[in-house]
Amino acid sequence: MPERGFPPELLSQPTQARRDHFAGKVILHPHLRQVYQTALDSIRRAAQGTLIFIYGPTGVGKTTLRRKLAAQLIQDTLPALAQDPARLPVVELEVPAPDSGRFDWGDYYRRGLAALQEVRLDYRLDPRVYPALDRAVSGPGEASLTRRALRLALETALRQRRPVAFLHDEAQHFKAVAGARQLLSQMEALKSLASLTETRLVLFGTYELLELTNLSGQLGRRSLDLHFPRYAPNAAEFKNVVWTFQRHLPLEQEPALVEQLAFLYDQTAGCVGVLKEWLTRALDLALEEKAKTLALTHLRRSGLSPAKRLQMAREIHEGEAHALSAAGPDPEAEIRRLLQIVGQPARAPKHSAAATSSAVRSATGQTRRVGERRPSRDPIH
Repeated sequence: MPERGFPPELLSQPTQARRDHFAGKVILHPHLRQVYQTALDSIRRAAQGTLIFIYGPTGVGKTTLRRKLAAQLIQDTLPALAQDPARLPVVELEVPAPDSGRFDWGDYYRRGLAALQEVRLDYRLDPRVYPALDRAVSGPGEASLTRRALRLALETALRQRRPVAFLHDEAQHFKAVAGARQLLSQMEALKSLASLTETRLVLFGTYELLELTNLSGQLGRRSLDLHFPRYAPNAAEFKNVVWTFQRHLPLEQEPALVEQLAFLYDQTAGCVGVLKEWLTRALDLALEEKAKTLALTHLRRSGLSPAKRLQMAREIHEGEAHALSAAGPDPEAEIRRLLQIVGQPARAPKHSAAATSSAVRSATGQTRRVGERRPSRDPIH
C-alpha cells in the first residue's frame, strides 16, 4: 500500500485534529510557485514607492500567496531586526468592503495604523494642530481634518517602521467610488502614499483590479502587474493537485478523487482555493458520519450551488477577456501609430503668410490691406 500524505497516528486523533490537519495543508502547485517567485523577485527588486498589482479569479489562491510572501519577507529581514528591533518586516491589511457603498479613507488609515501596531493614535499627533482622534466627528470640516491627521500618522508610522512591503488583500474594494475621476483619485492617493513613505504597496485582488492599473501614464510607470491564473481544462497540473489532496485527506481509505477529475474541474473552474475549501467541507461531512473514505455523495452535498458557480464562471470569463484585451489586439502597433504624431510641427494656416505681408496696422490698432484707403469723410461739392 503506497504511503499516505499524513502521519498514520493522525487517524486515531479527534475529528477536529484531523480536520485541522487537512485545512492547514498548503500545496505549492506550479501556478502558485511561479507567481510566488515572480512576486517575491518583484518586491525585492522594485524601487521604493512602487505599486504591485496581483490579480486573478476568486478562489485561485491569492490569500495563500500573500501569506507565503509575508513569511519569506519576514525571514529575509530577520538579520536587520537584530540591529533595528522597532522595524516591521512586512505589514498586512485586508481592505474592508465599504458598508455605505463608498470607500472610507478614514477607516483605511485607522486599520493601517493598527496593522503597524500604532495603538494610541492621538499621541502621534500634535494636539495644537489636530483634534484628538478619539473624539466624535460632528461636521464635514472636522471629518476632513481628522482624515488628514490619520493620513499624516500613517505616513509617519510607515517611515519609522520601514516595512519591506505593505500587503493589501481584497484590494478591489478601493474601486468602490462613483465615476472614473474618483477612481483616478483613489489610485493617486495610493501612489502618493507609496511615494512619500518610500514603501512598496502590493495589492491583491480579483480581476476588478484591472480597472485601476492603467488609469494614467504616471501610475503605469510606477506600477507592476502580475496575473495569477486558474488552471485550464485538462491541465496535467490540476490533476496532480487533485491527486496530492487525495493523498492528504486523513481518512481510513484514500478516496479516488482523480477518477472524478472532470466533475471536480466543473465545480471549481480550475481554482485551487475553491477546490481546497470544497474538499474541507466534504471532509467535515465524512468525519461526522464516521465514513471510511470520501464518497461522491459527500462531494455533491458540500459543493457550491449552480447559481454560485454560474456567477463565478461569468466573472472569470469577463475578467480573463478584460486581461487579454486591456492593451488591444496589437499594442505595439498602436504605440507606434500614436508616437508618430508626436514631434511633428504644426502646419500654419494657408492664408497666414499672405495676410501677414499685406496687412498694415494703423495707429488706432486697426488693420487694412495695401491700397485700401484710410476711413475718412469725403468733402461735399
